[in-house]
Amino acid sequence: MAYYEFDAYDEMTAKSLNKSIERPPTFLELPNELLLESVSTVNVWHYDRIRRTSTRLSNIVDTVLWDQYTNFLRITRGTVTSMRKKIAVEILHQSIDILIRAGYLPSFSGTILHHWRAHQSDTYLPLDIKPQEVEIILKRYYLQIIRLDNPSDDHMAAILFGLTWLNQVKLFKNKKIISNIISDNKWCCSVEVEGVFIGKSKQDKGEPSFAAIGVAIAVVLIASIAGYSTKRLFECEDVLYLCGHNMAPQRSRPPKITFVFKVSASNSICKYFSCFFSGDLEILGTLPKELLNDPFTFSFALYCPESCKLGFSQNMNVVCKHKPTVPQYIKDMDCSENVF
Repeated sequence: MAYYEFDAYDEMTAKSLNKSIERPPTFLELPNELLLESVSTVNVWHYDRIRRTSTRLSNIVDTVLWDQYTNFLRITRGTVTSMRKKIAVEILHQSIDILIRAGYLPSFSGTILHHWRAHQSDTYLPLDIKPQEVEIILKRYYLQIIRLDNPSDDHMAAILFGLTWLNQVKLFKNKKIISNIISDNKWCCSVEVEGVFIGKSKQDKGEPSFAAIGVAIAVVLIASIAGYSTKRLFECEDVLYLCGHNMAPQRSRPPKITFVFKVSASNSICKYFSCFFSGDLEILGTLPKELLNDPFTFSFALYCPESCKLGFSQNMNVVCKHKPTVPQYIKDMDCSENVF
């Protein structure tokens, strides 16, 4: 048996030739543009597995899903003839816009992916959202955010939900602004809406779910703008909620609901909320730094006597208090003596 033996020169030549041959890039080493184009050609049914592959591919899939949603939004606004669908999709977008801008896009992409796979028989068709599915999408999206950052513990999540509710309430056409006042580091805004009712089961004595409030306001807002009557019972975090809109002309005294927003904080924070409600801040932009550094209290309440007549609680209250934490190294300092 013959053996081929490399001499010293042959070995060096072989190594240099191997180095000169460029290794083809792996899939994950491709630029983002090519990854976006590649993922876009894959059926949406496989997106969930792709998202679990790596953080970068998860971000790529989120971008693709967001593009699909914005395309659906653009088509609905431009060519869809159903006014009810246009209104429902627009309210959906207004109900997620602030949270998306704040960085909760991955949660929304996961929600859209779940909806696409669960509610469309042919996943090769473009994304489509029916008016009655807005409630399902919002509920799932809000609950995902709450699992990540519980507003009861995370004050910024509570503020973002509060701004979302404020953004929803100011879209009611038949609203009456009772107050929008800034005084002594306090801001109070009261809005009365006719024909709308929202309530929570009397058996539950705790605070209402942040997700349930946003879903209920969106449902009645769609019905109010589209001009139809509805009554919805839905469950959220093991609690039963009621919401509806009454267009019955025979009623001499239609139901009414009052939304109350209160902020106790520095003047800059109070002015921020007031300008946001007044429409001077069309885009959320950057939140004031005082929201992170200064103590403040944000509270939301709604009062609806009609819900009590239907066997539900007429009051719903949420309070968020933020006290900046003192770093541990400051707590450990011995301040009993003047060291200066």
